This record gives sequence, C-alpha cells and structure tokens, in this order.
Amino acid sequence: TFGKPGRDPRGWVVSVAFYGLVHRDSQEVRAADDARQVGWFPVEELPPLAFDHADILATGLRRLRLEARLRPIGLEVLSAPFTFTELVVLYEAVRGSAKLPVDRLCGRLLDWGVLLEVGSRHGIALHRFDEEKYRRRLHERQEGSVP
Repeated sequence: TFGKPGRDPRGWVVSVAFYGLVHRDSQEVRAADDARQVGWFPVEELPPLAFDHADILATGLRRLRLEARLRPIGLEVLSAPFTFTELVVLYEAVRGSAKLPVDRLCGRLLDWGVLLEVGSRHGIALHRFDEEKYRRRLHERQEGSVP
C-alpha cells in the first residue's frame, strides 16, 4: 500500500499494488484515460513513469524476486512442454541475475516435486509442472508451513 502525502500532485491518493505472473501473449494491454502510452517493457528498459510508480514497481519486483527463491514460478508463464533452459532463463529474468546456479535450481524444483520430465526433443529433456504439487507448494508457502 502506498499513501505518502504528496505522491500525486492532484491530491492525496492511496494505491494498493498487486503483482502476478501472466503469459505475455495472453494479456492485451490498453491505456486508460489518464495514460498516453502503454506496452510491455523489460524492467531494465522502462520509460519514465509518473509519480511514484517506479517505486511501486521496484517494491513489487523485490517481492517477486524474494518469492522466486522460496516458491516455484513458471506455471503461469511457460507453455508446456518446456526445456530446463527455458525455465532457467525465466528464473534469471525474474531474479535479474544471468548467473543462476542451475544445479541448485534443478535440485530445489525436484525436491519440491513440482517438475516432471515428459519426453525429449532432439535429445533435450522436456518438462512440465505437476500442477497439483505446484499449487500445493504455493499454498503451503502462503500458509507458512514450509521454509
């Protein structure tokens, strides 16, 4: 929640921000009546944002990066089947790190039981998420019953 006085010159405004992961192609972005331009942008290449919106985005990004260390991500973004490399690229993009320890990520996802191998293409293993175990892990994480 953001409500610092003076954050919007038009008056005192309280904003409640939420974030979520969505497949880019499944969402159509449209400008509202108070926006001149709208689009998808890499977080490292954002155009100037109004008011304190850059702070709001930075707060959400910090939370997402923390969550990516503690829970599985990708079901909402990756189309199955996917390669482990595609999953690593997603985690690297979310974490803002190009040197993600692949063996640690693989070990964590396998320990959580959320990743299934479903075949191969050109000798490269293909995976999908076990949706039931994935959602159970998310629920357990939200309830605080898993580290």
